[in-house]
Amino acid sequence: MRGRKDIWEWEWDVEGGYTVKKCRKMIQEGSGGLDVKETLWSSITPKKINIFVWRANLGRIPTRSALNDKGIDLGTILCPRCGDSIEDLDHALVTCNEVKRLWRRFGVWWNRRFDDMGSLAQLLQDDEMVIRNSKGKSLRICAKWSFLYLIWNQRNKLMFRGDNTSLDELFFVWQRTVFEWLSRRSKYCHIDWVEWIAGIVDEDSG
Repeated sequence: MRGRKDIWEWEWDVEGGYTVKKCRKMIQEGSGGLDVKETLWSSITPKKINIFVWRANLGRIPTRSALNDKGIDLGTILCPRCGDSIEDLDHALVTCNEVKRLWRRFGVWWNRRFDDMGSLAQLLQDDEMVIRNSKGKSLRICAKWSFLYLIWNQRNKLMFRGDNTSLDELFFVWQRTVFEWLSRRSKYCHIDWVEWIAGIVDEDSG
């Protein structure tokens, strides 16, 4: 139109414009009751880890069971860590015996119980509320999600490089790794190493 600056308009709300919240609401209302999962996002957690947890929450991680369901012949669908159970998402990240031992140590660190979780959904069930209350700056959420990412990363090292380092051996290394990730994001949070390793940081304030 002559005399008017070109602008982008969103068809479903010309006056208010586009927002992710409005788009999600539109998808939910037009999905016939389909459950559209909340996109969890921790502002102090590295982007690659946020994306990994988002994909895991949607069941989009290529476990042996998931690949088998897509018709990919792997020879075996058993867990590469224990060799006893089918490697689905819950087993790979939560219920494998070696992984449960890691979550037990993680729970001692944060004075919470994690090793009795039976699924990824159960492990993540309170995270949305914590993220909202802490404005995305929960140190506990950052640590937990980072450990999920590192568990999967180590699984891939075992699969493709033959690295069979136990998760018990990696626990302290990963504590240090996550601390360094957080420290590099100093504009978001300031934490002390001694308090961090002792588990006495203010877990939900960043």
